[in-house]
Amino acid sequence: MSTLPIPERNMIDIHMHLIPGVDDGAEDMGARIRRNADSLFDEMDDSIGNTTRRLVQERKVDFPGTDAHRTYHRPPSAEMGLNWLYENVEQEYADAIARGNAKTLLLDAKQISET
Repeated sequence: MSTLPIPERNMIDIHMHLIPGVDDGAEDMGARIRRNADSLFDEMDDSIGNTTRRLVQERKVDFPGTDAHRTYHRPPSAEMGLNWLYENVEQEYADAIARGNAKTLLLDAKQISET
């Protein structure tokens, strides 16, 4: 089984409380934006939750993520965030975030690795 090279240098996980303003123009430079899905629904820090929802409403988020550390402590949780996504944006964009963009990225990486 081979692994596909994923161009991580083109992905940014924006932590607004650490890097204020990085969302302004990052996607114009080709960055792919990932936000934690649970930040859409169940974020304890209001500024992070509000920023995540704003970025989704502005169609700046490309991938969902989870803030998982271990299966027994803070296990991955994306269900409620993905539900929020499908209830608050058009289905085409929700589908792209939930699976379409990742599929495209993997297929592009596979094509690159085969050349």
